[in-house]
Amino acid sequence: MFFAFLLQSCKKDINYSNNQIEDIENLDFDVSDMEINNDEDVELYRKITGDYPDGTYCAEIEYYNPKTGTRRTYNLDVEVENGDLSLIHWNNGGWLDGSHFSPQNISSGKVDFTSDRGYRYTISLASYGGGCYSGASGLRRTIENDIEEEENSSYREEEKRRSYQEEEEE
Repeated sequence: MFFAFLLQSCKKDINYSNNQIEDIENLDFDVSDMEINNDEDVELYRKITGDYPDGTYCAEIEYYNPKTGTRRTYNLDVEVENGDLSLIHWNNGGWLDGSHFSPQNISSGKVDFTSDRGYRYTISLASYGGGCYSGASGLRRTIENDIEEEENSSYREEEKRRSYQEEEEE
């Protein structure tokens, strides 16, 4: 009984807020209790699990609209939940979420997908914690301009069709 007490008292407590290699190597270490505060914590978490932990990341967003040929690259904050990209934040408070694309597995740190409007995105995770809003309003403006251009193009095509039908009816 004395030896069990001695072993228990010598056992090192795990510090989940300042993760060290000896903490991770401890048999009692539980990765789900790990506090992620910076990129080093993310790397330790990835080393253990192979995934990115939940949280906000600064990410490089490559946008392409195949209908207009518009191609741009921006840095925006994104959300990762359960290994999936779940949300892209605009700097003006807007967002792209599950109503625009289905959650995408981003365990490799990069993912390609097509939105509900047919726009193609390539997302590459960068630093943990977010706060990288450079150019976000530009991306939003680019997308809004592309939408407007598509709508105008559809309107012009409809007008041409009507004009052609009217000429044939005469």
